Amino acid sequence: MRHPFKALIQHAKQHGYAVPAINVSNYETMMGVFSAASEKASPVIVQVATIQLTAQKMTWPEFMALIELAERRYPEVLYALHLDHATTISMCEEAIAQGFDSVMFDASAKPLQDNINETQQLRHKYPHLSIEAEVGALGAEEGQHHTTHTVTYTQPEDAIHFAKQVDVQGLAVAIGNAHGFYKGEPDLQFDVLKTIHDAIPEVPLVLHGATGLSPEMIRACIQLGMHKVNFFTRCDYAFTQAFCDTIKQGKYMMFAQQAGQKAFQEEAQTVMEICLSEGKAWV
Repeated sequence: MRHPFKALIQHAKQHGYAVPAINVSNYETMMGVFSAASEKASPVIVQVATIQLTAQKMTWPEFMALIELAERRYPEVLYALHLDHATTISMCEEAIAQGFDSVMFDASAKPLQDNINETQQLRHKYPHLSIEAEVGALGAEEGQHHTTHTVTYTQPEDAIHFAKQVDVQGLAVAIGNAHGFYKGEPDLQFDVLKTIHDAIPEVPLVLHGATGLSPEMIRACIQLGMHKVNFFTRCDYAFTQAFCDTIKQGKYMMFAQQAGQKAFQEEAQTVMEICLSEGKAWV
């Protein structure tokens, strides 16, 4: 059952957990997420980045057909549909035209005022849209397999200023987290996160780059206001590893796909447990 992004985030905020936001690329990963959410009675944000559609050569109608198929098979699953890391307003509009009610508009690589101005443009054009934004660019790009980033941190005053200028339903901040696998031990600056959360407690914060972070780190982030946690690399890798292992055994591709889907589902179930979202589906 599809619900608004804002409703899922607000419920998580009120009840002290985070909604896992899991990127999907194809039929198997879509079914893996839905079956995991069904098994764990967990709300989930199903998200896709434009880089995934481009790599798969998948059209928007084809992606929406997969969503409809998954929803018919798992009508009990409480989920929101979200566009991840759109860097232009036109990218957002492509998703909105398909019925997305939430997008991440990521202008974090631009100067702060440009980020504010462009996000305001999107807000004014689509007043009922749920918008996730980012302040302080994260290390490594989405879809990059290994993180070799220079650690960056969001300046608290920038995040606070942004949130007071633009109405957003999620704000991603950089506290030493990054996309992809970490090279070395991640060093999260919880004092930066606490400063931001204390100043704008009404704004749900978002954790990107959760792959490689310990459950304790993720739960500490949840306690400090991060109520959406993104998972891409770890689930994607679980699928790939199981697929390749099965192929090496000399089995047919269909069995490798089956193994990949199962591994993806199990990893999704694990992150739901980490996010404390198990059993939190309320409908």
